[in-house]
Amino acid sequence: MEVCRLTSRKTEIWADLSTSVLVGDALEVRWLHPVEERRLLAAVDKQGHRHLLVTLVAHDEPLSDAGTRGLAVETHELVDKRNDKTLRCIDLICRDPSGFRAFDIIIDEIAEAMDGSQVSAPQVVASVLAKWRRFWGLPARNILSRAQQLGLFGEVWFLDRWLSPCVGIGESAQRWRGPLGSRHDFEWAAGSIEVKVSESSRAPLHRISSVEQLLAPESGPLLLFSLCVRVEDGGDHTLSSCVASAIKAAGQDGSALDQLEAKLSEAGYRPEHESEYDKLRLRISSEGLYTVVGDFPRIVPATFTAGVPAGVERMEYDINLQTFSHLRVAEFPHELQLP
Repeated sequence: MEVCRLTSRKTEIWADLSTSVLVGDALEVRWLHPVEERRLLAAVDKQGHRHLLVTLVAHDEPLSDAGTRGLAVETHELVDKRNDKTLRCIDLICRDPSGFRAFDIIIDEIAEAMDGSQVSAPQVVASVLAKWRRFWGLPARNILSRAQQLGLFGEVWFLDRWLSPCVGIGESAQRWRGPLGSRHDFEWAAGSIEVKVSESSRAPLHRISSVEQLLAPESGPLLLFSLCVRVEDGGDHTLSSCVASAIKAAGQDGSALDQLEAKLSEAGYRPEHESEYDKLRLRISSEGLYTVVGDFPRIVPATFTAGVPAGVERMEYDINLQTFSHLRVAEFPHELQLP
């Protein structure tokens, strides 16, 4: 295998590399890490497959891995024909375009882990791949519907942006119960939180799916997190970017990562669909946490003096929180205080 040219870059370079015309097994290569580090390179081959090349030093052991779906890992000696220089590299190859986004995240994590690390490059790569192998190895499922994407986005957004800074990523992952079919999206011994997402441009309008959904838990308060979003081509957020942020926050916490991956799987999320999920771009209009007490708008079994009427199998209704700011206990994540 030959390296065509080596140049120094550390920003996004895939579009530049994709214009190259290559022959045989040659690679078009750019440096990703700062020049003085000379450790990480991005490359493409003639098939358009993306490569991350991690250069090795003399005492580094080779690394190979065929156990991560969508990703091949090999060790090569690469020749820069321009100056007849040889580099020994770990070559991570992503052949599936649907996995390019996840591949970029893996590259970021390897770069971050190698920065100033005393651990060898093969050990860093192996550690990062071990974390991602569990996630990429999940069985395929159908793409989530628009409503499912919005609902999952709201839950992961609350977990990552609100709950984790308050109680930690491990505890947040433990409290996330929505994908497991629990009554409320987040539950713990001292309370519960229900997450609702609205596309309404005029007010926080939310659909309540049953007369039991806004029942208080057996102990502690019930809170409702309201997230209003707008779908815009220039939106800053997508479901996949939100999931990536939460996974990155888990870092090396294997227990938190296991819980996140298991619950994302239960919710039907798969990395191979990220290119589709990136088409639904969102801008946050408003967000806030409300306490479900007093005059909070809700219908529960006690609303009916004789109980839910016989023969009523299902009841859905919409609530409007525009005039209930007196029940809002937090408008920004740093204001969150939980029992």
